[in-house]
Amino acid sequence: MIWLHPIGGAIGASLLIWIGALGLRARHRARYAPEARVRHARLAPWVYGLVAGVAVVGTLSVVLLRSDLSPASSYHFWFLWTVVALLTGSLITSRAFARRPSAREAHAWIGIAAMVCIGIGAALGLGMLPD
Repeated sequence: MIWLHPIGGAIGASLLIWIGALGLRARHRARYAPEARVRHARLAPWVYGLVAGVAVVGTLSVVLLRSDLSPASSYHFWFLWTVVALLTGSLITSRAFARRPSAREAHAWIGIAAMVCIGIGAALGLGMLPD
């Protein structure tokens, strides 16, 4: 159980970077953009759910299994919950594409910020791995 968060986190971070790169590819006018756009729109909610679930499991594992740590006392915790907040904002902006063209631009920048934060959060989590 104690390794569920680190393993899930590695998978979630990898998928988030991949889905973000797919979203950035979808912004080009090349021939692969329409397919990338469809795949990004179809798979991104699943990646969001995985990342949010991993954040919940990580918090619960600290509370229930790691007496040497306290939740919310590390930058790892704050960076990863910031990722969840950013992805929530990304989800909200994706629903406004038709009504507000600026939402598409905001969506991309929010996604880039989420990718940066998950990379930092993952690096910070390496020092917290169980023995």
